[in-house]
Amino acid sequence: MKPTLETQLTQSALVVVVLLLLLVETPQRCEGAGLSLAGPYKLVLREFLACDDQGAHTLRFDLRRRLLDSGLPAYSGKVTFPQDLDNDVKGRVDIAQWGQGGWAPNAYNHKSRHLCRDLRRMAPGYFQSLTQALKLPARCPLPKGTYSVADWQVGMSVPFPALPYGLYRIDVSYSNASALLGCVRWVLECKKR
Repeated sequence: MKPTLETQLTQSALVVVVLLLLLVETPQRCEGAGLSLAGPYKLVLREFLACDDQGAHTLRFDLRRRLLDSGLPAYSGKVTFPQDLDNDVKGRVDIAQWGQGGWAPNAYNHKSRHLCRDLRRMAPGYFQSLTQALKLPARCPLPKGTYSVADWQVGMSVPFPALPYGLYRIDVSYSNASALLGCVRWVLECKKR
């Protein structure tokens, strides 16, 4: 006998309730046991690299890393946009999480039809620090060109009150209608604040 739509919806609602209870209860129980899975956080950039697949590699972040006296990393070098970073530039974000077996891909994936706008909205600390380093106004579009940056302290903030703690690898690919323009990789640690 085929389940009715009402039965399917009831089963789906039950699954959602169970998942919500697990998400709410598990961190509280772990906190009580001295463990912490998620909560208030700070993001610490560990590495800023090129992805394995660079495509045309015309959108480039040719940067060198050094530690400042404060112990924080800073980046210097050149950033090249082959075209305006506008509504024609699309993006793809692939997040992998570090686990016992190495990098677990597909922790989160997102496709952006308007990369500049979405970076500004979803990664405001990064966008603000990038535009300051490039000496540009913090708005879209970002004009094409090659920019020199010195001692760029990459800002990492996202508009979420809590995130799971751990180590993440984030690949951000940039493309236009015809080709992959480039890709940058961040390795971030999400630490308890």
